[in-house]
Amino acid sequence: MAQIGLTEFEIASKLRISERTLNRWKVAYPDFRHAIKSGKIEPDEIVKRSLYQRAVGYYFPAVKIFKVKGEPPCIVRYMEHVPPDVAAAFIWLKNRDSKNWKDRHEHTGEGGNPIDVNLNLDPELQSLLNTIIGRVANAA
Repeated sequence: MAQIGLTEFEIASKLRISERTLNRWKVAYPDFRHAIKSGKIEPDEIVKRSLYQRAVGYYFPAVKIFKVKGEPPCIVRYMEHVPPDVAAAFIWLKNRDSKNWKDRHEHTGEGGNPIDVNLNLDPELQSLLNTIIGRVANAA
């Protein structure tokens, strides 16, 4: 089941057991745990290769059939091109080089200090803005 891409939740469902029971079985029966773990290797490798190919683009053999009335069909073999996909490239880079490719970046002001947001506003409005910024920063 792992070889065809089922998650552990789906494997447990197929076995008509809870995921908790599946996890207990993996602890109690090392061969069972190994079977699930090793079953995931090949499909994961296939997905990795596919993601990489999608990230950089690829070619594949294709066929077009042209038919002109009264003539036999004309079969043309050619190489179809699938262009690189930016989203796939980003996913690949996030996983291969997460230090440099991540969704969140911390922005700081001069010397690593908080960014100065004093916009020379009315003091009451500046106070309100500072309160909102503080709440957003604490929520993050």
